[in-house]
Amino acid sequence: MGRDARQHKQFARQALMDEICRCLEAGRYQSTPHAWKRMIERQLTLPGIVYVLKHGRHAPKHDEFKDGEWRYAVAGKDLDGVKLRIAVRFDNDGCMIVTVINLDIEG
Repeated sequence: MGRDARQHKQFARQALMDEICRCLEAGRYQSTPHAWKRMIERQLTLPGIVYVLKHGRHAPKHDEFKDGEWRYAVAGKDLDGVKLRIAVRFDNDGCMIVTVINLDIEG
């Protein structure tokens, strides 16, 4: 995925969730190798992750500007009721799932 100005712009809460939903609906999202590793370790599914991204809430206290780009946190329960926090970032191609944290285990 290529970089663009969205990586340097901090989204407002609703604009963030709208952009995530647009990316998901258009199929413009993917996961980093790190995120896939965490999903496997934590026995989480991509449909559950997508559900949280669509129906969760922005958790701005966990947002961070790292390596020259914004990473945003979205929290919510997956399809099995597991509490998750997901970090995402944006580039020219859409939304990148950076990592997934199981809040029921890792708090």
